Amino acid sequence: MMRSILVGLCLLVAAPVAVHAQVEVGVDGGLVFNTGFETSDNVTQISIPTGRARVGFPMGELLTLETLLGFQRVSLGGESGSALNLLPGMNVRLGDGGGYLRGEVAVARASFGGESETQWGFGGAVGVRMQVDDAVFFRLEGGFDRWLEDQDSFQEAYNEIRITVGVSAIVGG
Repeated sequence: MMRSILVGLCLLVAAPVAVHAQVEVGVDGGLVFNTGFETSDNVTQISIPTGRARVGFPMGELLTLETLLGFQRVSLGGESGSALNLLPGMNVRLGDGGGYLRGEVAVARASFGGESETQWGFGGAVGVRMQVDDAVFFRLEGGFDRWLEDQDSFQEAYNEIRITVGVSAIVGG
């Protein structure tokens, strides 16, 4: 499974870079609110701040192929674990004001103490990308993802709502 994710990431990076030789990279911070757990009615998780990196590849005037990346490493006693979140998506520009809509697929890979799990989801976002300098942009984005249940790994479905602000810059081309 991890090999499939890595191959997908390589394709995500290689194809647009070869065509445009231009990459937009950035960092986001903000609020993530997880709710709607189906078996645990009283569980609500809030993360402030939350951080993700952003890597985007312009695909013309209206489209940008963009991935949000998150990574965490935890060490507890003699055990350690990690969590990797990938949210590849397609941004569609809305006019000249910097607004965009984003459709995305989500994958989370977590491992702790020799056990690993993968969870899938889907969602979207609406945002604004405002130019600050020639190649520097300020971002404000609100998003929603529905994480799917995986009974084999005892992972329940839930909703993730995020509000992020960030800065990004165009590199290359």
